[in-house]
Amino acid sequence: MTDQFKSFMNSLWNCGDVVVPGLGTIVSTRAKYGTDIEAMLLDNGTIRLIDGSELFARFPNLFEEKG
Repeated sequence: MTDQFKSFMNSLWNCGDVVVPGLGTIVSTRAKYGTDIEAMLLDNGTIRLIDGSELFARFPNLFEEKG
């Protein structure tokens, strides 16, 4: 497990109302098996469940500050 992955998962666990492009807004998280976290995303009334490891694979810089 890389430091970047650990940091991403910590940010995911503690985030609230973060918009994921094309997927919706993270409204809650829950612990899963191993080191994974599941995020619940809401987009125009549609709920999606997606693993944190999948979010990291697709959006590794989601929680990095833009500057």
